[in-house]
Amino acid sequence: MPETYVGANRMRQMIGRGGRTLDDAHGQHSIHRNNNLQMEVVQHQRAPGQRRGSVTNFHMHGDALGAVTHTNRRGQTFRLSAGSHNQSTANLTYQAHGRGG
Repeated sequence: MPETYVGANRMRQMIGRGGRTLDDAHGQHSIHRNNNLQMEVVQHQRAPGQRRGSVTNFHMHGDALGAVTHTNRRGQTFRLSAGSHNQSTANLTYQAHGRGG
């Protein structure tokens, strides 16, 4: 399914929909390549009765901010390009990775 490019404010709204935060995520895991952290995958809590939740991927390029992709529970994927971060999405990336903000 193709990705839809969005700005930082729209990405922040999608990640925080329904009062979600990264602190109440259902699960999180890291993907490493060549001993470098490449991505944090955050699985958001599902609402009661939902078969699946949404997922946000926070990409990194070394210590530099990378793209953020968010797939909603309908399977639609949205992308925030690395150069389009604002302070709130940079802070989310820092919260997910512990660095890069």
